[in-house]
Formats: sequence, structure tokens, C-alpha cells
Amino acid sequence: MKKFTAILSAVLMLTACAETPKDLKSSGQEKESSPRTESTSAAESITPSEDVPENISPAQLKAADNEAAARIKSRSYDNIKFAETFTVNAAEAPELGVYEAEKKPVFEQDAEKIIAAYFGDGFDRSKIQKNGDPNNPEIAAYEQNGLRIMITPTSFCIQNTAMQKHRTFSSGDELVQQYEVTPAFSDEKLTFGNAEAEVGKLADMNKSFFDKLAACGYDYRPFTVTALNSPSGDSPEPTVVMLYNEYFKGIPVFNMCYTPDSGETPDFNYSLISCNDVVFAGRDSIDSILVNVPYGEVRQTSKPDSILSPDKAVELVSKALAEYLDLTALRLDLVYVPILPDGAAEDNSKAALTPYWLLSFGLKPFCEQYALVNAQTGQVTYFEPKGV
Repeated sequence: MKKFTAILSAVLMLTACAETPKDLKSSGQEKESSPRTESTSAAESITPSEDVPENISPAQLKAADNEAAARIKSRSYDNIKFAETFTVNAAEAPELGVYEAEKKPVFEQDAEKIIAAYFGDGFDRSKIQKNGDPNNPEIAAYEQNGLRIMITPTSFCIQNTAMQKHRTFSSGDELVQQYEVTPAFSDEKLTFGNAEAEVGKLADMNKSFFDKLAACGYDYRPFTVTALNSPSGDSPEPTVVMLYNEYFKGIPVFNMCYTPDSGETPDFNYSLISCNDVVFAGRDSIDSILVNVPYGEVRQTSKPDSILSPDKAVELVSKALAEYLDLTALRLDLVYVPILPDGAAEDNSKAALTPYWLLSFGLKPFCEQYALVNAQTGQVTYFEPKGV
């Protein structure tokens, strides 16, 4: 299990808010309702809760966290058998997220082959970005229609750049301007002593942003101040992050962070918190699908002939998130993750390519959330935004 988690951690990365301590992270929630078959508006699917206390204490917050985590963990999809399967043609593997390497690392001459596998032979070769910095392992990159491929000597990474903007807001970001989020500026170094005043100023400056959230049914509650690292060296003050916690039916489901950079101009970020403890043994996250290209050959025989249907994968995720899921924003990709057998050495040439359905979907009002569904067993894994 640890090896499996470690491998997923290496291949699945997500950049969002500055990371908060574990006791401030909170699990999402699930409903026992039937899966959604069609999307509904934010007003229909999420309504303000009347049972949230006016002032929720840290103890209540942790209790809600533990209760939600227990509910999610009580539902298991391990080893579920489904009749609905479809056949994967091995010849179509590159289009499904797999690049079959030759018995050598991928160098610059292979970049076009990888790019063509995703965009077809008609891609614009003049837009391939070549890197001349020998200290940077990225050899080439190509972006088209919001999809970016970054190629290194031994791997390549497929990233949806449009999703990235939904996960991190900085002062110059287009969506920050769209949602009228204004960073607060301070002449003083941000410390625990003046953090409350700074956060209050930020809240006042961004009332319209919070009003938009309230209109979607989110219950805005006061922030929490915490340290991200211990004081050391020439920096006597710890890095401070202020969280605007959003609650739905008493359970934290959303946060917004205000993070200073060495006490200077801060960024204003937000991230979604959902099901963060339901990720095998640890807290993994997704930014891109990193497909390791081994020095040895990945055997075609490692691919299954039939796997879980995409409709069934969506149904599994819908069961857990119920009315919170916005299927209008659904993106579904079949990806193969190289999984090493237990006890095996770190040699990807011996890894079996395990198929997963990667679902990225909306969670009202404008958040991105992710889930992996094992296409052979039906096991569902949720991922939360996480700082790096």
C-alpha cells in the first residue's frame, strides 16, 4: 500500500494553496442519494444550511472533520465487479495516455512523436518550445487548446492548463480580476500579532467575492491563523496563512488562503477541501498525469483487454458526492499509471500499467475536484488541492 501511494504521489501532482497543517484539513461529505444523471443549477443543488452554529469552535470543527471522514471511509468500492466493460485496442494506447518507449530514454528527437500521439500529425511544429538550459530537465513543451505536454529525458507530463487557473489565484491572475479579489498589502512583516487585522482588511476589500459564494449556498465563517513552518535562521517569524473557511451543513468544504511571501506582497489563493483523508494511506494530489517512460520496454501484455466503462466510473463518483457534483464540467480521461509489485525495486521497466479513469469535475460554484477510479476494480480515490 505504501509503495502504491508513493508511486501515485510521484505521478499525480496538484499545485494550489499553501499547505495547511493536517488538523486544519477537513474531509468532504457524501449523501446516500442516488447518482446524479443530469446537472442542476447551483441554487438547486446547494442551499444554505440552517443547522450550522453561529460560532463553530475548533473542537466542533475537528468533530465534523472526523465524522465526515468516517462516513466516507465506511463506503468501500473495493473489488466491485461490473458487467459493463469495453475493449481497449492496444494500438490506440498513445491516445489513451500511454507512450510506448523504445529501449532508451526519450530525447529531443522523440518529442514530436509524443506530441503527435495526443494532437495528431496536424499539430503546429513551429509552436514546440525547445529548452536550451542544460540545468533544466524539460526538453520540449507544446500547448494546444488548453492541453500542455512537457517532455523530459525520461518522462512526459500532460497538464490541463485551464484547470490550473481554477486552483490557484494570485494577484495578477485573470480569474482574480474576474471575481474581484483584491490582495491586501501591508507595510509591516506579517506576523501572528497583526495577522488578524490584515485578514480583516482583506475580507472587507473582497466583500463582493464572498457575496458570490453566499449566493451559491456557502456559509462564510471566520478565518483561522496558523504557522506553516517553525522559526529558524534569519527568519524569526513563521510563515503565516489565514484561512477563510466555508461550511456546508457544518462540514468544511472550501477554504480561501491569504499567504504572504517573506512578509512582502501576498497572494490570495483558494482551494477546495473534499474527502482529503480518503486517499489510501496518505494525502495524494493531482496536477498532471505524469507517465514515466522507462529505460526498459513496457510490455503490451500488461494492459487488460477489458476495463470498467466510463459511464460506470462516473456513476461510482456520483454515488459519493451526490448533488454536489456538477456533471456539466466533467472531463474524463483514461490514463495508465505504472504500478510496481510489492517488494519490487524502483525499476519502472517491471511496472504493470494499471488503467485508471481520471475524472475532473465541477463542484459548485466554480471549483475543480478530481477522482481516480481503478478501471479494473472500481476502487475510487479522491484528491484534494495541496500546496507544494
